[in-house]
Amino acid sequence: MLKIKLAKGYKNHPLFKQNQTKKMKKITFLIAMLSITFYSVNAQQIPNGSFENWTGDSASSWVTKFSLFGTPLTLASKSTTFQDGQFALEALSQTVPIMNITIPGIATLGKISVDIANVTAVFSSGVPFTDKPLRMKGWYQYNRQGTDSAIAIVLLTKWNPITSKSDTIGIGGFIHTTSQATYAQFTADITYQNQTATPDTLNIILLSSGRAATAGSKFTVDNLAFEYDQSILSNNKLDCYIYPNPSNGLINVSLASNEKTTATLYNSLGQKMFSKALYTFSSILDFSNLPKGIYLLELKSDELRTVKKITLK
Repeated sequence: MLKIKLAKGYKNHPLFKQNQTKKMKKITFLIAMLSITFYSVNAQQIPNGSFENWTGDSASSWVTKFSLFGTPLTLASKSTTFQDGQFALEALSQTVPIMNITIPGIATLGKISVDIANVTAVFSSGVPFTDKPLRMKGWYQYNRQGTDSAIAIVLLTKWNPITSKSDTIGIGGFIHTTSQATYAQFTADITYQNQTATPDTLNIILLSSGRAATAGSKFTVDNLAFEYDQSILSNNKLDCYIYPNPSNGLINVSLASNEKTTATLYNSLGQKMFSKALYTFSSILDFSNLPKGIYLLELKSDELRTVKKITLK
């Protein structure tokens, strides 16, 4: 059995001390990610949270592999059992013959290091991130074996030059202890231990097993996203209508005025894929040459701005 622990600085948080058979408190409200969702102008999102971008069997921005005694292990892989788009991520617990231990399926935005002597895996680091979202949400399926638990953890940290360690700014988590055959939505509220500090790093950890991994437990995850306090969202939204959505590639954009508006399309990694100036009330944007998946379409005039999620199928 490979034990899982977090890097020093947040491993003793109460979230990870609770009994895994105890369900987390249910969230009293959910805000669904619809095709017309508005995003904060500057709000950062989870890189490749839709899991639509892959290089071979590696999810872009995510660490899903490591080597044990020279043996490469794939801890999470591409799944075509998706909630939206074309792909999802599948973390699968497996037995490693070389040490006769069972390890959980893992995906993380940070680093994985293995302490062979203590048979533990430590998670650290992450990606640059300076926002403070309220919660992380996503969609999941879970094929549970034995007494396993599916776990999703979000950590926001800040490097402390005095202690030469990362301080925990915010933390949230989701634990599920039964099988879930069809996609369901989960929400992980983020608790901020330091209300005034701004984080500099984000890490998300997805685990198909908790403390006692059982081979065959499978945690499939799709469409991870952050939600922000609605009060920080821009009130100066551009009045527009985008259809159809999902689309085969041709998108109609209807504007309330013929003021010059710039349409910019970003993929789920934040890369600019398209940009065009619009001068009329109604325009057609042709994205038929782009890969299928989930994108963000930004419409911006001199004073107004709106970003909407679109799906190319």
